[in-house]
Amino acid sequence: MGRIDLGHWSDLEGGDAAFRRRKPMTRLTWRSDPAESMSDWTIELYPKEEELKEQSPVQTFPVHKCVLATSSSEYFRRLFYNTSMIAETNVSRINLQESSRQAFPVLLDFIYSGEVLDGDSSGVTSSNAVALRHLARFFGIASLFAVVNEFIHSDMNPATAPKYYLREGSLYGDLQLVKAACAACAMNFDAMEEAAVQDLPPSFFHQIVTHSDFQGTSSLLSCRLGNYVQHQEDALAKSQLRDMVSSRVMPEVDPSVSCALLFHARPRIDSRAYKSLSERCVHAYSKNWETSFKGKHITTGSSYNILSDSVKIELLEASMESAQQDVRQIREANAFLEQEVECLRQQLTNVGGVQRDVQRARKAESALRGEVWRLRSELAGAKQIEAEAVRLQQKESFCFATGLDVLKPNLMKFSRQFLSNK
Repeated sequence: MGRIDLGHWSDLEGGDAAFRRRKPMTRLTWRSDPAESMSDWTIELYPKEEELKEQSPVQTFPVHKCVLATSSSEYFRRLFYNTSMIAETNVSRINLQESSRQAFPVLLDFIYSGEVLDGDSSGVTSSNAVALRHLARFFGIASLFAVVNEFIHSDMNPATAPKYYLREGSLYGDLQLVKAACAACAMNFDAMEEAAVQDLPPSFFHQIVTHSDFQGTSSLLSCRLGNYVQHQEDALAKSQLRDMVSSRVMPEVDPSVSCALLFHARPRIDSRAYKSLSERCVHAYSKNWETSFKGKHITTGSSYNILSDSVKIELLEASMESAQQDVRQIREANAFLEQEVECLRQQLTNVGGVQRDVQRARKAESALRGEVWRLRSELAGAKQIEAEAVRLQQKESFCFATGLDVLKPNLMKFSRQFLSNK
């Protein structure tokens, strides 16, 4: 039996043919045309009160109550399950910080799909991670909070910690994130960019430097702090500066900033703390006296010139003492080197005598070798003579025996004749 022709959908009469040709939506999303997706709710985002002066435009997002009400968001579930909270206008008006408003589309994508989509504009990045963390807490989405935390854990480094997580975390009052960012900066202080350090607010700079896990180099810390106090002197509190210049935090001072630290710290810390800092700065400055003094001129720069005369005298006296100590050490080193040279010369002389003895020994050895060769030759000749004598002796014995055999018959004959004649 052949295939029965039952007709095709396009052959059916009635209905809107143009509407039939339209492809159905494969997945409901807030990014679709509100009319096509039958959006029945609108979210309007407004800036916070402190941002109203910037006249930020209102952002609107057409959404669907059925999706929000059944999502993992505690905020929207409470909103739509409590009918008394639903406004007649079908609009939710929410005030958020600017960075949260920019990250809000990523939040909606997560609510609709249940996952963070790929791409810089729809995924978690360093620039929006803190805002998404705040949004996840604000709207009660535990799964998004976990995803963002995992990203921050892998993304936290000396470059991102001060630029994003420290500042944004402070903006949202996220103390736990600020604490983690401070710890990351403290453990990687030397790897932080200089510009990032100089842009830190004084409170953050203080928290990083005085952190229990601080692992920065003291010399580099002194350089960065010296530059910091020159540009943000008034922003630093006295207690903050006192803590940062303590010998526990900064045991060594770089000579290049010793004068600047002395000048800017003197009026801002107590006498005891300043005395400790002064000892370290003077010590560092004096150990670098060769760089500070060229010929008969002082080349210490403007930081030295702004110091008081008493401090200048202290620096110069310490430098002179350090220079004298270096001269003494150089003289001692020279004396030691002269002794070493004399010893080497003596050893060289002894080596010359040894060389002559070696030459004589070599000559004697050569003579002995010649004598041995001569004796060996004579011994070989004696052996040849001895062998020849043995040969002749054997020949002589043979000849004697042969002669007797020849003469024996004649002697017998002669004996018989002699006896017969008698």
